[in-house]
Amino acid sequence: MANPFAHEQFDVCAEAEPERIALKLEGGEELNYGDLLRRVRCFASYMQSLSAHVGTLIVSWMDRSPDQLVAMLGTLEAGATHVPLDPASPLTRVAEMVDALDPPIVITDREPAGRPAWRDRIVVTVEEILGRGDPRAWQRPALSPDHLAYVIHTSGSTGSPKRVAMSHLGLSRLVQWQVKRGGEPSLTTLQFSPVCFDVTFQEVFSTLCTGGTLVLLRDRTRRDPKRLVGALDEMGVERLFLPYVALQQLARVIMEERFAPRDLRHIITAGERLVVTSAIANLFRLLPKARLDNHYGPTEAHLVTSWKLPRDPSDWPELPPIGTAVDGVTTHILDRALRPVADQEPGELYVGGIGVALGYLGAPRLTAERFLPDPCADSPGGRMYATGDVVQRLPGGVLAFLGRSDEQIKVRGFRVEPAEVERAIADHRGVRAVAVGLRELAPGVHALMAYVVGDRPTLDVASLTEHLRARLPDYMIPHRFVPLDSLPLTGTGKVDRHALSTIPLPSTGVDAIAVAGAALVELVMSVWKRVLGHDDFDPRSDFFDVGGDSLLAAWVVSELGQRVGREVALTTFLDDSSPEGIARALTRRGDETGGEHRSELVTLKVGPPHSPLILVHALGGEVLAYRELAHRIRARRRVLGLRWLARDDAGPRLGLPELAATHARTLVTLQPTGSFALAGWSFGGVVAFEIAQQLTRQGREVAFLGLLDANPLRDPVTGLPTEDPRLYDALCEVVATFDQHSDSAAARLALSKKPLVAGLLGNTVDETVGVSHLRKYLEAARRGVWAAMHYRPEAYPGRVDLFQAGSTPPSRQELLLDDLRAAVAGELRCHTVEGDHHTMLREPSVTQLASAVDLALRGGA
Repeated sequence: MANPFAHEQFDVCAEAEPERIALKLEGGEELNYGDLLRRVRCFASYMQSLSAHVGTLIVSWMDRSPDQLVAMLGTLEAGATHVPLDPASPLTRVAEMVDALDPPIVITDREPAGRPAWRDRIVVTVEEILGRGDPRAWQRPALSPDHLAYVIHTSGSTGSPKRVAMSHLGLSRLVQWQVKRGGEPSLTTLQFSPVCFDVTFQEVFSTLCTGGTLVLLRDRTRRDPKRLVGALDEMGVERLFLPYVALQQLARVIMEERFAPRDLRHIITAGERLVVTSAIANLFRLLPKARLDNHYGPTEAHLVTSWKLPRDPSDWPELPPIGTAVDGVTTHILDRALRPVADQEPGELYVGGIGVALGYLGAPRLTAERFLPDPCADSPGGRMYATGDVVQRLPGGVLAFLGRSDEQIKVRGFRVEPAEVERAIADHRGVRAVAVGLRELAPGVHALMAYVVGDRPTLDVASLTEHLRARLPDYMIPHRFVPLDSLPLTGTGKVDRHALSTIPLPSTGVDAIAVAGAALVELVMSVWKRVLGHDDFDPRSDFFDVGGDSLLAAWVVSELGQRVGREVALTTFLDDSSPEGIARALTRRGDETGGEHRSELVTLKVGPPHSPLILVHALGGEVLAYRELAHRIRARRRVLGLRWLARDDAGPRLGLPELAATHARTLVTLQPTGSFALAGWSFGGVVAFEIAQQLTRQGREVAFLGLLDANPLRDPVTGLPTEDPRLYDALCEVVATFDQHSDSAAARLALSKKPLVAGLLGNTVDETVGVSHLRKYLEAARRGVWAAMHYRPEAYPGRVDLFQAGSTPPSRQELLLDDLRAAVAGELRCHTVEGDHHTMLREPSVTQLASAVDLALRGGA
């Protein structure tokens, strides 16, 4: 890549292969290079018609989208300077930054009601621009490598954001290194970084300058590690740029789910110090051909060093080095007097070379303080940037990161100056003094803390948080506020940061399950507040609607378990994921089958977490009968078993619609959007049939409903109508016999004398199961048969796939099929498989059954 301008290299790729896919969006939309280039030049021509020229600042305040990329590329194509702002920033902060920049043009996707009242500026959307611009009118600007390419805002130690100004030479240097030496080119790459983050330029240009494909995901998917894993696999993502925290979350989910995206081959981490946890090491053991690179570089110099970790994770140190300088960069490790330090001695890192930014826009004094003359520069006027990072040079020349020389910290990959957060907090009318710092709440979990001296004994956290949301982006709002009578000071009168880090954090004061009612709800809410980092919820809020995801839910139940003195199951979130619902669940004691009836999902086969195949329990509520089938299904889907945990008291019998309704609620909690794939064997098929009915009535799509030798009107084994009482009577007799035995062997002997019942249960009871559990199991089966006896199904409107046992006598097959046709208003497809009602789930018949299910899932005949 010899072109000095990154956007022109994109032009070359687009003109050479216009039909090649440039962008892939979640949901299936794609955009090829030719269409993207046409939009970019349409945008650029309209900017030029508005008198945008070299050096014109064009602000982009937009969410991640194809239009946002068009604005980035189109601004550079016009010769102007791209200034992305955080789309999550509050209006007040955006207005202040725009006023400080004074740009003539602002590009946004916000409706007029959601914008500040800007005057004397052109405010326009990309959609409006594409309707007005003419790509044929675009003219290539006369650019110099020293002209300004982009401006990135970072947190400022003076209390105001700093504006880092990067030249085209600096951007081109970065992209050229990434393309030539940074790994395999032309990869399908996820655009993960925030659009206002400098790594975005690395993601975008290293992909689009080599003919690769850039993947854009919805923010909900990008932020939820479990959804993200499935999307990476579905979209064929090969390369990721991730900060350490996001990599750790991704690794934990992949380890928990035992499923890794199949195409992933290169991960680059930057923005935070890399710590090799067991989850990260195990992730790369699952991906033996994947590569992990550790990048280092402040926004003022972008990429400075790189270190490729060895192939074997066993050889990885817990704190990997940051590596050696990349092309176009020089590094100096100096003491306070700007003298070089000896190898393996700590010193501050200074960065020189062509990748150093031009300085801070509109801040000459601050620029002079941090961008110093470089005594080792190749040409006169060369400068070096004082990073504030302490490093040491190890044997072999690689650099190790040791920490910060100042008080700057990083949160979620973003650089945060405590002074800026402190200024915003100090502006609150109830605050007399404040100090902000980072604190480790749990191993690997760091949170931004605010230590506040208020003018009242009680700190109004809700008012303070609301005040900050109008002034700071989310990542700069502290996770917790610690009230103090006064700030600890050093002998010189400065805030004692070390003393702050040892101050005990406020406790909720709730340590036992005996505390109930409002106090227990308050306990749950206090944990949510700490985990979510905000308190914008009430006792009835759904956890997943206020920013929670599966990883954060795991954190919540772990902390709650410590507080209440017993394990809290993650399934607590299934029934009612509000603080009130979780508090009610915490008050319930007993084993898994006590209390209320409930359903439970278990993983039978790992796979992508989206759109799983749900196999509904047979009689007795267990799913062990599906084990062989699940492992032989080849479809790239996770296979889940839907269990039934019936309470063990004598309570009222539960009808099949009520049973299915409980399961439907569980499934909707698991999968709030998208279609469902359901199947069930024998009684499980009848339950699946009614679940599908209820989901359909709720407006949810059931893309696949499979009945594995199941029929809602007639028993597949005997051919008897389901309302015939003989099966129920046989089960009642066995349960009565069981009650006469306290010995497991004797109880099993009694069961073995009732082959009809043993066959009905599908031989799913493991020999290690105790007699008490088996008794509950049989009671659940008896209730299931009672529910089937009294079930009167409506005609199902969708498509049904019947997998009928081939050993069933032909006359009974036809009888069963005729009855099923009467219960299915939609298409009914019949697949005959080997074996009888029971053996179809075991070898050798189960392999053919799995193949038939695979074919039906793909929509085949």
